Amino acid sequence: MCKKSFVRASRVADFRSVARHPERPPSVIPASRVLWLVAFALGWMMIGFGGTAIGQVAGVDDPSDMADSSGDIKRIEAWVEDGKLNLTMTVHGVFAPSVAQTPAGMTNRYYYHWILDTDNDPATGYYNAEYEGNATGVKTPIGVDVVVQFGWRDGHTNGVYAYIALTEEALVEDYEYAIDGDTIHAIIPLADLGLTPDDIIALSAFQEGASNGWQIDWLESVVMPLTVVKATNPIPATGSDDIPRDVILGWKPGASAARHNVYFGTDWADVNDASVPTAQDLDVNSFDPGRLDFGQTYYWRVDEVNSAPDFTVFKGDVWNFTTEPFAYPSANIIVTTNAISEATQSIENILNGSGLDEADQHSTKSTDMWLGSAAGADPIWIQFEFDRVYKLHELWVWNYNVEFELVLGFGIKEVTIEYSADGVDWMSLGDMELTQATANSSYTHNTTVNFAGVAAKYVRLTVNGGWGAMAQYGLSEVRFYYIPAFAREPQPANGATEVAVEPALSWRAGREAVSHNVYLGTDPEALAPAATTQAASYAPDDLLFGNVYYWRVDEVNEAASPATWEGNLWSFTTQEYATIDDIEGYADDIDTGQAVFQTWIDGWTNNTGSTTGYAESPFAEKAIVHGGRQSMPVSYDNTSAPFYSEILRTWDSPQDWTGHSANTLVLHFYGPEDNAAETLYVAVEDSAGHVAVVAHPDPEALRVAAWQSWTVPYSELAGVNMARVETMYIGVGNRATPTAGGSGLLFIDDIGYGAPLAE
Repeated sequence: MCKKSFVRASRVADFRSVARHPERPPSVIPASRVLWLVAFALGWMMIGFGGTAIGQVAGVDDPSDMADSSGDIKRIEAWVEDGKLNLTMTVHGVFAPSVAQTPAGMTNRYYYHWILDTDNDPATGYYNAEYEGNATGVKTPIGVDVVVQFGWRDGHTNGVYAYIALTEEALVEDYEYAIDGDTIHAIIPLADLGLTPDDIIALSAFQEGASNGWQIDWLESVVMPLTVVKATNPIPATGSDDIPRDVILGWKPGASAARHNVYFGTDWADVNDASVPTAQDLDVNSFDPGRLDFGQTYYWRVDEVNSAPDFTVFKGDVWNFTTEPFAYPSANIIVTTNAISEATQSIENILNGSGLDEADQHSTKSTDMWLGSAAGADPIWIQFEFDRVYKLHELWVWNYNVEFELVLGFGIKEVTIEYSADGVDWMSLGDMELTQATANSSYTHNTTVNFAGVAAKYVRLTVNGGWGAMAQYGLSEVRFYYIPAFAREPQPANGATEVAVEPALSWRAGREAVSHNVYLGTDPEALAPAATTQAASYAPDDLLFGNVYYWRVDEVNEAASPATWEGNLWSFTTQEYATIDDIEGYADDIDTGQAVFQTWIDGWTNNTGSTTGYAESPFAEKAIVHGGRQSMPVSYDNTSAPFYSEILRTWDSPQDWTGHSANTLVLHFYGPEDNAAETLYVAVEDSAGHVAVVAHPDPEALRVAAWQSWTVPYSELAGVNMARVETMYIGVGNRATPTAGGSGLLFIDDIGYGAPLAE
């Protein structure tokens, strides 16, 4: 009997205690428990394919236990490298013997199998007994899902493939392998086996053939995680740019890492080849490289180190990131002029990047530039308006660059530069000379104006003269750079929704900020001071469910001018409901109490007509879900006494569902159309034993094949202390005056408490 059948039989025949632990064959150890019983061994190793360092090896040894040891399995191993599952099998004697090497009287046929419980679920796949034969102490895997076969007959391979155990559907028609004496090494991409690096498998093996009656030798299994043992998931992500200079590096540790060695520098080869770590034997998966330089690309590597006794070191990949520049190019600039522009040479051309290539070289095409003449006696001016006040760093100028510019002299030469924070009061930066363009297509900017960090929203260039005698003046391109003095990059992001009511607000600090003034409220026109912090973060604790909040951070440095840089206005919306039960935390492991029916008690215990979960694994519903990856199936049968169906959950300690002005209970349900029309109800009981029951207003609701959101105001749960909830009931029928009814199935998901979004 397969495990799946056994589970079904145990539930139907009630081979369960009240705690729902089904009877199990005494010779079988549940796969869930194997995780705690099987020791991970052997650390790391080097393999023959390329001689590169691999990941953690899971392996198990077996003594010679067959009467004829030819082909008797000695050892199996498995590990993951570069997205591929590596399998080895070592035997007594020769793995693939020639006909001459075959023991006398035996046929030259050897069939070897690695067998895998790939879904970590003993209830799916074949029982081990399906493969057992004359086994040698078989224990796991219980639910065999995938078989990797290697056949050898009369000196030739015969059947090198992987297949699904239950259907014998081929997954891999051929795979990479090598034989060396008594050992085979197979390599199969995880994806071809339907696996990912986050999975956990149980691995066994057996050999059949070349013995009397095709005697089978079974090798006990080992449980192994398919986890890459090298450090992964670097923070910041490799290739990232604009990284803060005070960044703290982080990574996901390898599966067996006990310590971490970090290598850090500005040269890829130096970091890749280094043997002396920048930081050694770290016991945390983070590293502070100190304050870094502006605009520098850094390279880093993390080698993972095993624990005693081997202390094996596994070299990591080389990652890289680039730090923030000293200044950023400005955007969202409005440009105006009092000059009369040529029809095909608009003033906007000096800001739109027309004529610039990837190397910032400007073309000689006149329509990529601006050219204008005075409208009267007043001198020509060009004015730039930014979207806010900025701390200006530099202005780059590409002068007028037509092919004959050196003869024509249309480029601007002398200018007066002024700036203003409000457009009313102006300050002079001084008189400047703009270098003439080169009149070729390799022209890059050759004038840099230093603004020295002045605060400005407006900049004006007044033309005092050009490089020729013409009455026209032109420019090719200009670019402003600013120093980020204001707060930016808010978390949660501006406009975010479903934000927790106890959020951790953070932002990227202004370059020179010493402290941060935080303003927060529900009225964007009247934000109240919330806090002054030294860190670029703030955690409010008094937010309400279902509200839109506005916030701003002003950056402060009393020693600078200006001392305060007002931030932009940001917003976020808090979640309407916090989770009571999203049904995501339940699994199919009965022995560890993780099955859904071990938390939500049903008719098996409370003697109503309810059944929580399916009769066989998986116990939760995987396809019909409101959110996440699963929902809770609930069967109801009111055709017999007590004529109502009810499930319940009791908490170990009373639950407070009143925080942050919560006033509503919510649950989501789905009912197939063929359900019998019955009334859905919810009940809540507090620690004092007070109970309130609320029935859904629509008795046909359980027959709507769509997810419905049912909100229950606390006013309908009068008499119950919602700050001390002990038990929640979900039922079908009428628990007060039960009458005979029908049966059906519904799905429950995403139960919560909170408040609807404020109007």
